[in-house]
Amino acid sequence: MKNQRQLVTLALLAVFTLAFAAVGIAAQQESESIVAVNGTPITTDVFYSTLERAAGDQVIQQLIIETLLLQEAEAQGVMPTDDEVEMQLLLMKSQFGNNDQIFAQYLRQYGIDEARLREEIVLTYVLNRLAVLGVTVTEEETREFFEANKDELVRVRARHILVDTEEEAREILAQLQAGEDFAALAQEYSQDGSAASGGDLGFFGKGQMVQPFEDAAFALAEGEISDVVQSQFGYHLIKLEERQEPEFSDVEESLRQQLIKGKAKTQEEVINGLIAKADIEVFWDRYSHLEQHP
Repeated sequence: MKNQRQLVTLALLAVFTLAFAAVGIAAQQESESIVAVNGTPITTDVFYSTLERAAGDQVIQQLIIETLLLQEAEAQGVMPTDDEVEMQLLLMKSQFGNNDQIFAQYLRQYGIDEARLREEIVLTYVLNRLAVLGVTVTEEETREFFEANKDELVRVRARHILVDTEEEAREILAQLQAGEDFAALAQEYSQDGSAASGGDLGFFGKGQMVQPFEDAAFALAEGEISDVVQSQFGYHLIKLEERQEPEFSDVEESLRQQLIKGKAKTQEEVINGLIAKADIEVFWDRYSHLEQHP
């Protein structure tokens, strides 16, 4: 029976979230009531048979989606390489100290093994690449975005001194106003890890520091020292060492990628598009047989 899509519903969008728990247990247990609805019992037999049917539908939906994604990726030439998959796997393992035993234990909590994880990595790559397939961003678009957001791309280099009390901060500020060296006072008084380097925080952009600190730092002129600034960490004195205005050539590629992501299709749109043009044939007699014999 051609073009049967009764199974291919919005449930198909629940990608990578299968649940197979308890399937097939019913045959080994005596049926008993687990819920009563207005006195009508729902037995374990009913529960497990319903669960098995639901799991079966989920499995076939999952397999349809994966097959469509892999077919399209092959056709469009966007399949990830073995090296790309391996690199992503190693990155994930590094979050567990590259301990294979701990990593395997973590995967077992989600009911998968490393082989299945590799498949998931491939599918994630494929989804992401299909989402941006055909998306283009011109240099003109990128430059317009740059000009509109130039202020947000400014980076500054600053030093700071962090102490626990406002009183101590104001005493240090008085020394700075009297001409004392900021870096030397940071080494002597600051309770931050940057003290050893004279309070030097290096370059940072907007969104990288807590808001009170960011607001104060970006409001300073080069060489200027702030008043006392309070944050959740304590009391800061900030000296702006350098302001770095963005150059289009330095940020063009990152901005272009940002714009591409903004134009990308959602995962749902990718999957719906593949389903809409697919010829899905369901052999109902065979599928029904599988439902009856999980």
